[in-house]
Amino acid sequence: MKHSAIFGLVLSLWSHCDGSTAVLSAPFITEWANTGNATGSNNCGPASVLMIASAYANSNPVGTQLTGMDEWLQSNCSVAIGCYATYSLNNGNGSGTNTQELAALATSGLSSGGIGLPNLPAAKPFSNNTLTDGLAMLQQELSQETQL
Repeated sequence: MKHSAIFGLVLSLWSHCDGSTAVLSAPFITEWANTGNATGSNNCGPASVLMIASAYANSNPVGTQLTGMDEWLQSNCSVAIGCYATYSLNNGNGSGTNTQELAALATSGLSSGGIGLPNLPAAKPFSNNTLTDGLAMLQQELSQETQL
């Protein structure tokens, strides 16, 4: 599932009020870095979360962290928090994620297992919005951070 593609795009681009554009850098990792094979990979959501979390932690993401994320999702996701009925490791390819699962992973799962990154407690699910809406939300969030 490619539901989280906007998650990574919102991180990488932000339009200023004056019309100029800033690029927010984040370390890159492919969604198949843990298997070395792009065929059948459904880890785009965990890879997006990993890039964002790695940027906050000032570290470079590695494939074993994707495996840790898949393991966390399989062990901790339930329908009660909006996850699919079951999450499968699928030979390291994951089984697709939705925004509820990615938010749960970001807020609770990053510091566990083989992931070893700080959790992002303010992460929230984000879907059914346009890229323009996402950029506006990111701009608002960034302006609030600079006021602190």
